[in-house]
Amino acid sequence: MIPDAAGVNLLPEGVQKANEFASKKPMLLVAVACLALAPLPVFLSFQQANAACSAELRTIREAIVPLQSNQAAIRENREQAELAAQSIQLVEGLVNSKANWIQFFAELQKSLHDAKDVWLDQLKVVRDTPEGGAPSYEVLVEGQMLVREASNSSSGIDQEALFDRIKGLQSSFENSEFVVFSKSPVITWTSLRDGLNVLPFSINLVVDTAKPL
Repeated sequence: MIPDAAGVNLLPEGVQKANEFASKKPMLLVAVACLALAPLPVFLSFQQANAACSAELRTIREAIVPLQSNQAAIRENREQAELAAQSIQLVEGLVNSKANWIQFFAELQKSLHDAKDVWLDQLKVVRDTPEGGAPSYEVLVEGQMLVREASNSSSGIDQEALFDRIKGLQSSFENSEFVVFSKSPVITWTSLRDGLNVLPFSINLVVDTAKPL
């Protein structure tokens, strides 16, 4: 008789291991289920975070749309304001130029009146903007001076006195605030030699570019 026979397992070892595994199988299934369900909270949390981010992104995009529209309107308004400013500057320039011309003509008229027996036939504006150089602005005045002395008189004509009169007129022109200086006058003496009692002349007045006409 085998002692303590109740504690002896007569089943083959392979069967014993199979039975032992079968007894542990429910626990393994529970463990596998736990492992399978372990990422679920993380996944659910990620989905919630992703949904929250998507909702926030939609909110931001919805908020950006009117801002983009406002930005386009601001850009358009700025461009219109710049165009308006340019137009205003142009109009102001024309107004200032017109006022300057009126004043300049008044100064020329006074100089002619003071010189007596002198008038202008033509006035030309000469503008030059050389490449890489400073712009120049000149006003060419052409006129005539009445010579009361007869060219065929015995005393003759005092050309020096006539030249001084034209030089005096030139100096009077230079007193204008728009004129920087003037070039030497060009006098046509041949008119007197032809028996005419008028003396044509021309004077180039260099205008101040800071006070354009």
